[in-house]
Amino acid sequence: MKKLFNTQIVNFDTNKIKLKELIYEIFSEQNIQKIIEKNSNEKIYKYLYSAYNEIKFQKIYRLLLKDISNFLKLDNFFFQRIPSFRIHRKDNISVYYHNDIWYGHGKDVINVWIPITKTNEHNTIWVVNEKDSIRINNDFIKRKLGINDINELAKNSGSPQIVDYGDILFFKTSWLHGSEKNKSNKHRLSFDIRILPKGKSPGSKPINEYYLPFNKVKQKTKKTKECFYFIYKKNFFLNNLSHVSQREIINTYCLEKNLILKQEETEIHGVEHYPNLHFFLNHNKNKIPIVFTSIFCFPNNSILRKELFKLAGKKGIDLHFALENFCFPKIEYKKINEYYKKYFKIYNELFK
Repeated sequence: MKKLFNTQIVNFDTNKIKLKELIYEIFSEQNIQKIIEKNSNEKIYKYLYSAYNEIKFQKIYRLLLKDISNFLKLDNFFFQRIPSFRIHRKDNISVYYHNDIWYGHGKDVINVWIPITKTNEHNTIWVVNEKDSIRINNDFIKRKLGINDINELAKNSGSPQIVDYGDILFFKTSWLHGSEKNKSNKHRLSFDIRILPKGKSPGSKPINEYYLPFNKVKQKTKKTKECFYFIYKKNFFLNNLSHVSQREIINTYCLEKNLILKQEETEIHGVEHYPNLHFFLNHNKNKIPIVFTSIFCFPNNSILRKELFKLAGKKGIDLHFALENFCFPKIEYKKINEYYKKYFKIYNELFK
């Protein structure tokens, strides 16, 4: 184990935990730098967050959590459901200085940062030690400092954490951290998670929404079931929800319900009917459930909406609605339809 002024770094076995190889497989590319060069941030995040919900990534995540458990000497804790992936491109800043308490995390939460590329002083995370973090945070509150002030103070007190793929960096959630402009010729890809020791406060983050429990002794593999993701932007509630945002909503729901992604689909735009959804309902011989971002993925036309639900019922296919936490037929169509009409009426009264 290495130490950088109070942060702690441990290593994981890259021959056993093949995180980088999985990313190569996802992008059909054998070089992280080329993956970042060839793809937009949005596309990279889309692929990574989609892959997170699949079995291969879950197994790797579980192995990393076991190493984290061993290092922290914790058998029981809560861990962040979905890791936060970060891209730090050349000539860019990844994230400004902050501490995670500012964004609702509890003071006893532990930050875990895992680079997937080699780092240097320009493209890595910078961390401010505990003493200076407290001093700067007190100034921030008393003097009502702005973000530019915080960045300058943190940079003068912080240190770059030069770590490599295979390293896991730990530091307290109350410590200031951020990034500098990447003046190097290397992009950086990393992900970070938060660990909440059992019995400690999560801050304002609801445990059941943000975390999952880890129990090294009693943990059992939950039985999972494949599902289709169905993403749609055309309806009024979903216009401003990108595919990436909708996918994250569905991912969170599916983790709770032990559903894993088999295939993702969107509906054809420019037509009033739903040809793709009709196809999935008619040709879904294995009765694989379909998960929608919201009930408002369904058409405004009540006749067409009823027809689609009737077809799902006839075929014996469960329909899940992530935002509302509905599942048809557990919740009957009549009640779901009343919910839809109520909010559609409110929308019309406000905006029409």
